[in-house]
Amino acid sequence: MPNACYACRLRKVKCVPQGDRCAFCTSIDIPCTTSPRQRQRAKGSRKSASGAASASVTPPYVRGSSGSNADVEALNFSTTFTQPSRSSRLLGVPGLSRSALDSCIQTFFATLGEVFRLSQPESQFLRRVRVHLYYDSGLEIPPELADVAGDPASQLLILAVACRGAPFSPYSFLSDALNAQCNSVLNEPDSLTNSPLDAIEAILLLSEQFVRPRHADEGPTSSPTLLDPLGKGTVVDLMFYHQLHIPPPPGAPDAERRLVLFWTVFVHDAIRSASAHTCHRISDEDIGWPMGPASDNMPYMALALITRQICSTLLSPQSRANPLTDKPIREAISTLNEFGASIKISLATLSAACQAPASASAEANVPVHASRPLRPVEQLFLLSMRNWLYLVIWVAVQKQIEVHPGQLSPSVVTSVESATMAACEDMSQLAQLSTAHQLHIHAPKSIRNHMAAFILFLIRTFTAIETPTVHQSSHYFALAETLNRGVRSASLFEDSAPLADTLRMALYHANSIDIQDAARVGERGLDGLHTIPTASWASTQPQPQPHQSMSGRTSKASSPAHFSTSHDHQRPSTAPSFAPPNYSTEPTTMTPVVRPKAASVPPVEEMPQILSTTQAHHTRTISPTAFSPPLPSSSSSAGSTPSLPSPQYWPTTVVGAYPSAPPDPRLHGKVPLDWPSLMSTLEECGFELAIGPVF
Repeated sequence: MPNACYACRLRKVKCVPQGDRCAFCTSIDIPCTTSPRQRQRAKGSRKSASGAASASVTPPYVRGSSGSNADVEALNFSTTFTQPSRSSRLLGVPGLSRSALDSCIQTFFATLGEVFRLSQPESQFLRRVRVHLYYDSGLEIPPELADVAGDPASQLLILAVACRGAPFSPYSFLSDALNAQCNSVLNEPDSLTNSPLDAIEAILLLSEQFVRPRHADEGPTSSPTLLDPLGKGTVVDLMFYHQLHIPPPPGAPDAERRLVLFWTVFVHDAIRSASAHTCHRISDEDIGWPMGPASDNMPYMALALITRQICSTLLSPQSRANPLTDKPIREAISTLNEFGASIKISLATLSAACQAPASASAEANVPVHASRPLRPVEQLFLLSMRNWLYLVIWVAVQKQIEVHPGQLSPSVVTSVESATMAACEDMSQLAQLSTAHQLHIHAPKSIRNHMAAFILFLIRTFTAIETPTVHQSSHYFALAETLNRGVRSASLFEDSAPLADTLRMALYHANSIDIQDAARVGERGLDGLHTIPTASWASTQPQPQPHQSMSGRTSKASSPAHFSTSHDHQRPSTAPSFAPPNYSTEPTTMTPVVRPKAASVPPVEEMPQILSTTQAHHTRTISPTAFSPPLPSSSSSAGSTPSLPSPQYWPTTVVGAYPSAPPDPRLHGKVPLDWPSLMSTLEECGFELAIGPVF
């Protein structure tokens, strides 16, 4: 290698020139330093010849520079976006360059990292990443990294952080490649035992992205490598396997990180268990660390304790086997109300955080967690979790009513419905605020799923009303539409648009909602809807190839059919066959639908057929005026009225119906219905409205 650079010589690989630098130095973004090699070797042994050559090397120069004597510099994190070379393969990821890795990591800390925080400060993690890259390239560790030279970040943790940040970065096209490499590293036998703290932290990040079965294949489970690393509860098993729940001896160098990481798993276990509507896996007897009381400045800990209380009293196998009584339900509602008042986080604080500039004076009134100011997306997450826990209680009560009817008093059932409706209204305001400030676009997917779960709550509650008034109909529609816009605005998740379309059709067709769907959608999103017809165009989304995804099982013997990032178990669509709009952000990935316009205005009598579904055995048509007094129509014969007034009568119907319709006592807020938005919504759902409303 007469012209090889220092890095390629150390690694003993071919140095491939590529512009001002070689391919390897370009991939990790370091100076390409080289020097001419002596053509003749001195006589004597190979060892002496090597020493003579090293002693007579001319001063190095850098390709592209005019003879500068620069050493190999410390790796720095650059935000400049450059298209990676095809020959780049940093960390085993095709196309991953150093600048792409920097961008993905920085994007993670600026988005999801504000909620899923690492157990080490960002600066410490970045230094450990640099050490890993130096070791990986065979270069000498610079003196400024000597304190972390013995603790490089593991490849799995670096890939996990980059994988979660990639979808929100300019390098989103590397998401599938990062997923595939994470999958490959997880298949290595020692990936979960070497660097145990990094492994647990990586599994925490990756398991929040997908919902998967617990085990990769059949067989004994004494070894953690036989579990699906991203399956349900695996991170808790790893925590027990590496004994994070037991304090280390005094003076252990990683004691502080083990403490932080254990309580992170503790909170994760509580939230994930409530999402699956089951009991938590970490019992009180498993906790070896001292547990202090939940205080106002520890909202995450307070949230975990309340969630564990709900899981143990309402979702445990014992509570499901025996009829529930009124007392634990009243206590859960009361505790949740107190939590909302104690954490000092509200819509007002979130709105102020979104509008106020980031300054020391502005952060004086910002809620904190362990003396750390909470970012707006963290406040959004905590408020969403609080509202969603009301829905968890409501689902538990509905299941009890189905299994043990008559055991709960009507007053308790009414109080749970009233509290859940109030939480739904708060969630609607959260959706409106977060959509306006684009908060949950880069937030965890669970916030979007909570909005979807509340839409199912509204549909199930509305269809249970025998004769709803126009006021009730308008209120339910307005809440559902606001939540649906929040679901759709989470546009960086590929299933947000199909999920919003499916929920909108279920809303306007008044589908019968299974209580299990309301429970599952908060955890799985679109894949949790088993009894609701899926939007016919949701199945047209391009499916990822088996090697491009991590949502399948990681066992090498697993079937490739398990690898899918979204809808691998989705049912064939049974939705009505009207033409959908194209909501894809990439028009070339979906076949456009051409919908012919109606040639003539349909008579008023045909409106109920246009606004109804073919599945009449379990659905009924709802509209803002479906239960309003009949109105005269010029197209109807004398003495007969259509079952649904034509659109031009809708404003008149609402104005005349509001004074005579008493407000529902369960409705706590006043959300006006946007009629132009409603008409636009119907058209987006595929309905041909030949007559527009008159305002």
